[in-house]
Amino acid sequence: MLPKTNYKNQSGQALIIILLAMSVVLTLVLSSVSRSVTDIRITTEEEESLRAFSAAEAGVEKALLELTSTGGFDSDSGTLDGQTNTSYNVVAEDIPAGSYYEYPNGLMSGETATFWLVGQDANGNLNCDNNACAKPVRTRICFGDENSPHNNQYTPAIEIQAYYDNAPNAANPPISITSGDYTTIKVDNKALDGYGARANSNNFISAGACPIAELSSKYEFGYTFDQNTICDCLPSRTCVLMLKVKMLYANQPTPVVIGLNEGPSPVLPAQGVIINSTGVSGESSRRLKVNYNTASMPEIFNNILFSASGITK
Repeated sequence: MLPKTNYKNQSGQALIIILLAMSVVLTLVLSSVSRSVTDIRITTEEEESLRAFSAAEAGVEKALLELTSTGGFDSDSGTLDGQTNTSYNVVAEDIPAGSYYEYPNGLMSGETATFWLVGQDANGNLNCDNNACAKPVRTRICFGDENSPHNNQYTPAIEIQAYYDNAPNAANPPISITSGDYTTIKVDNKALDGYGARANSNNFISAGACPIAELSSKYEFGYTFDQNTICDCLPSRTCVLMLKVKMLYANQPTPVVIGLNEGPSPVLPAQGVIINSTGVSGESSRRLKVNYNTASMPEIFNNILFSASGITK
């Protein structure tokens, strides 16, 4: 006779197999749902982050548009393309400058930096209101650092163009500022070379060590010149309107700084503005910081003069 089968035990095993299968399926489903939720959250965060960055850019563009068109900007806020959940807030502050100012970017050979010694109003006009114009006795310039090449063809040198206009007396600004007639402005040129042996052949002034005490360990080369050595500049008056420094020979970004010394007002005016813009979208926030230096003449003016009859090289 055949043995009797225990169907009760087989039924219990089938239930266990079904429960295990359901557990595996449930685990896979929950994992898939969790992955989908995570992907959706990441995608949402990325989209909000991009919108927040675009909003921050919109704030910077708004500030730059105002600065280039009117010369002045304080703050503003708004939404991105009418999206109420995406906004920007932008604020502009003066770039601080005291007795010295380090240009924010290193210069390669042929590039220039502009340093203003007179202030500018909200419309970009030169003015000396609120002691915004410097009256130094001496001007100090430093350039190059410990990474700059020494005693070879890539040792940095600089050309300095001083745009100046004398004041009638120490209490008044230059004539060009009070009259609005800039035809009285003159230019004085100097050239400094960090490579002494080369200075003998190119007739540049041989640069010494950096004369700005607090920066002497940071900059390699420098020079100090009295204001009255710039043609007919009178000491302790607002004479030099701006300095344009052109880098020469350097094959890598090279830092430049100018500093003022002595005089009734040996303090530089603000050299531009710092734009801080914050964009917000949902829970994402992005910030942008832009330095907007005070405008200067195009570099083409370094080499040509304009006259009523045309261009004279």
